[in-house]
This record gives sequence, structure tokens and C-alpha cells, in this order.
Amino acid sequence: MASSDLTRREFLKESSLAATGVALAGGWSPTLAQASKPEARNKQPGMRYRVLGRTSLLVSELGIGGHPMSAELLEAALDRGLNLMHCAEQYANCLPEAGKVVKTKRDKLFIAIKRLGSPEQMDSWLKQLQTDHVDLIMYPGGTVAEAKEKAGLIRDRFEAFRKAGKARFLGFTCHTNVEECTAAAVESGVWDVINPQYAPQLREKLDPILAEAKKKNLGVVLMKAFAGVKGAPPELPLKTALATKNVDSVWKGIPSLQWLDQMVKAVNEPLMARERQDFQRHVAAHRGETCAMCSACLGCPRGVAVEEILRCSLYYRQEQNDPALARAVYHELAPEQTPQNCADCGRCEKVCPNGLPVRRLLREAHAALA
Repeated sequence: MASSDLTRREFLKESSLAATGVALAGGWSPTLAQASKPEARNKQPGMRYRVLGRTSLLVSELGIGGHPMSAELLEAALDRGLNLMHCAEQYANCLPEAGKVVKTKRDKLFIAIKRLGSPEQMDSWLKQLQTDHVDLIMYPGGTVAEAKEKAGLIRDRFEAFRKAGKARFLGFTCHTNVEECTAAAVESGVWDVINPQYAPQLREKLDPILAEAKKKNLGVVLMKAFAGVKGAPPELPLKTALATKNVDSVWKGIPSLQWLDQMVKAVNEPLMARERQDFQRHVAAHRGETCAMCSACLGCPRGVAVEEILRCSLYYRQEQNDPALARAVYHELAPEQTPQNCADCGRCEKVCPNGLPVRRLLREAHAALA
């Protein structure tokens, strides 16, 4: 392991010290975290890095998303200086494919895993990854209660893994009710990292929340920064997201070596005013074609998970061309959350800011994914 990396004993010691700084609200001691020397891994001249808040992990501005995942592309990403990887059991072949690389190059990667599973699940995930610990557990939540009121209880569950040396830091990730959940997570003082989806039409509302997160020294990693911008030059969602100082990294699935090289190049280029304007014009011109992931459709009187279904269909199935993942996520819904329970009242269409034919899209999603 390189001299800049923590040994296993050192990271357990630092994690233990951090735990002693936990305040009544459940957060870390800012004084301790700010005093920590940034922990670097796989640092290379061709990549840019930012400190992930109070974790003090020095992460690449471009992170490796969990799907698609292949050992070949992960190796290529490491060769180009990426060092932050997000993975999850539900992403097809993600864990075993990553494990082929992690087995010999664990010291080059910071690994985040989605979900706070049972001890048995965690052991299975670690076995597939061929490592004995992850750096981040990202808890997926969709309610303000999970982000704030129940956050202390979630932290208690995480502490068992931290004390066992199986995880180091705890993050909160959300796909729905993003604005309210992210704000609540920042206010709670419990989480080390926040990971909101950053679809273009959410950015104006999220930016002040991310600024507050950085004031509190939270790490900020963005996801879904590419949602709803199909047809735009692919480097623009990344460059516009990284243009703010309140973001540490953006993770995205890497579909090809060509795409990887294009994104690495974009990381090293400044965002031009013309590019920002082009991006904004593209988003405005195509807003009627895709879900804004704004959560306006939450609160269906019948309990249909409208936004989640549209995300499965429009994002995973169409934009990402990953019907297997779309189907897997869709099948996690309870029967009463599917379009079969729709009363055809039209509320979702009335509140949709993009004017989408939501009821038709829900029926099409059910036909394709059920």
C-alpha cells in the first residue's frame, strides 16, 4: 500500500477517534475532522481531486458509478486517476466484477456501497468485493423522517459495522423528495456525506442546500446529474455540476472507454459561459420529453409510486438502456404502488411541471417492466 494511504489499523484508529467526537445530534466533531490530513489514493496528474468534507478522503471529481460495471472499465478508470467507486447488490454483476479489481488494487479505491444491510448481507457484499471493509455506506432514504428524525437510529445501526472494521463513514442518498430530504439530512448533523440526485431541473433548488452542507463540512457527491439531458453533449452535465465549489464528486456509470476518456478530459477543462448557456437551452427545449425528477407528483391519493415508476422507465430503461435494472427496481414496489392501483384521477398530470402524459407513461412502464 502506498505511504499516503492509511493502513487498516490506522483507519480503524481514526474512525474510533472520530466516534469520540460525535455530538448529541449524532454528528462528527468538526474540529477533529478539519485537523485530519487528507487521505489520498491513486492520485495522478491527469485527474482533479477534492476533499470529501469531514471524512478527509481526497476523492476524484469523477466517480465510478455502479452500473454498468466491468472489471476492464474499472481498471481503465483507475489508470486515469479515478478513485471513488459506488456499488450495490442490485446493480447486475457490479460486486463480483468490481471484486476482480479490488482484490489486488484495494489501496487505490474508496468504495461506497448502497444500503445498510444486515450483518449477513454485509459479509456477502464484502466477500463479493474481495475486501474486508468499505469506506462509505450510503443509506437510501426517501422521507424527511429517515433523513432527520430517524437518522440517529440509523447511525446506531451503522456503528456496529464501524466498530467491527467493516465500514468507515455513513452517507445519505435519495432519489425522491430530494429537496426536502437533502435539507433535512444536512440539518440533522448525523451524516458524513450527502448524495442527492442532481437532475438539471432540481439544481436551482438544491444549490443553496449544498452550500449549507459545505458550511457544515459535509461531503457532497452527486448522482443523476445526467438525467433528462439525452441528446446534449455528454460533458456538459458533468462540467456544469462540478462548476460549483459545493460539490466534491459526481459519480456515473461508465459505458465505454471512449466515454471515460471524454469525461476525464471534461474534468480538466473549465466550464465556458457559452457551454453553460447551451446546456440551459437544451434542458429548456427538452423539458417536455422527460421526467424532471422534481417530486411534484408525490402524494398520489392511491399511493402509486409515480416518480419511482417514471425513473425506472424513462431513466433506467430509456436513457440508460438498462431494462434489467429498470425491471429489478420496479419489482421492489409493493402491488399497491404500481399503476394497477391507479384510479385515473389525473392529479399527477395536473402537478407535473413538464406537462408529461403521466398516466399513459405509467401504463406503458407497467406493460414493459411488470
